[in-house]
Amino acid sequence: MTRYAWAYGYARSCGYQARSRLGSRAARLAQAGKLDGLWRELFGEDPPPAGPLAATAERRLRTEAGRTFKRIAGPEVMALPFFRSLLAKAEFALVKRLLSSLHGSPQRDGPRDWGEEELPLAPSFDLAAFPNSSAMFEGTRFSWIAERGFDDLAAAKNRLDRQYYEELWASLGSIPYALRASLASPVAHDVELENLVWALRLRRYYALSRDEIIPLLVRLRGRDCQTGAIAALALRPDVRADWAGWRWEAFVNDAPEAGQAWYFDVRRFERSLRRHRFAELRRTLHLNPSSYAPLYCLFRIQEYEILSIFAVIEGLQLKAPFAEIADFVGGLAEVGA
Repeated sequence: MTRYAWAYGYARSCGYQARSRLGSRAARLAQAGKLDGLWRELFGEDPPPAGPLAATAERRLRTEAGRTFKRIAGPEVMALPFFRSLLAKAEFALVKRLLSSLHGSPQRDGPRDWGEEELPLAPSFDLAAFPNSSAMFEGTRFSWIAERGFDDLAAAKNRLDRQYYEELWASLGSIPYALRASLASPVAHDVELENLVWALRLRRYYALSRDEIIPLLVRLRGRDCQTGAIAALALRPDVRADWAGWRWEAFVNDAPEAGQAWYFDVRRFERSLRRHRFAELRRTLHLNPSSYAPLYCLFRIQEYEILSIFAVIEGLQLKAPFAEIADFVGGLAEVGA
């Protein structure tokens, strides 16, 4: 890749940030009050007359993000297996939705609404064969679904998460050695954070033990991304003193007033950690412009933006108080302003 191409990709990544849907617009999104108002704020047009607006908005945002990323990256970059693996996240998400539908779980939309056009890359499986899972997945990266089934939907989704990151990590070999470190570090860091949040959620919401959780964490060849999560499981969730001096203590909810009970707030921790990582990515994007790192950071920034916007959508659907929605999105808005 030429120096001109590096500079061009970096400049376009910076331009994307300037036009971000977050920043100063986040408060207006939360204040829209209704889904149709949110739709107009997001897309500058009236919403469709019928259909699930939340699911349609999410698919449209993800489709636009994928197309934008491909345009910024350019065909030379998109030919690299690493970036194709990165964008495969949309395909993995679609497989999860297909499995949920086959398993009988309620969906915000239905299989008839899903198509290849919403994926940034052509799917590696036969979507037209739905609902025949064997025909869809046999001979593909998801052949294990056809071979073993998916009676345990949660376990299947967890394996898909682990598979995505393991494939992404393996694809780093397609990046020239001199440029690989600029990508390996942020990828490994993101996996470390995913493992940390996932371990704490599994303990809190599913009451799994340490020995049950460890096999469900992402494992990267040659890089330790599990130790932090495993260490957190040794800290008691109802004893604030256990968390004193912990690496991530800044994101733990405060100690209680005298005489009050305390319990580790996983949702608050995850929300605070997300804000922290969003700020890190925005800074990292500018640290090494003559590398692939800005493009990786851009992809992750897009993910956080979509996640935050969808949190607004869900908040409006649930008629959550404005203050609660703003607390979630506002932190990212302050970072992105």
